[in-house]
Amino acid sequence: MCDAPPQNPFIEGLPPPKHESPQERSRREQEEARANVVNGTINEQIKLDRVAFGKYQRATKVLLLGQSESG
Repeated sequence: MCDAPPQNPFIEGLPPPKHESPQERSRREQEEARANVVNGTINEQIKLDRVAFGKYQRATKVLLLGQSESG
């Protein structure tokens, strides 16, 4: 039986390239910083949407009974 944890296939794509130049590293870090800003913006919008949806869910619903087309 093997006690080693299962390998995550996404981990191989996460580390920086082995033979990365300083310019490539700088560009990659700038792109990662921009991606983090976009991610933060999206997460904030999701939080706002959840709050708005929660307010909508608490709305009172009214059922009107009576003859159809009675005005």
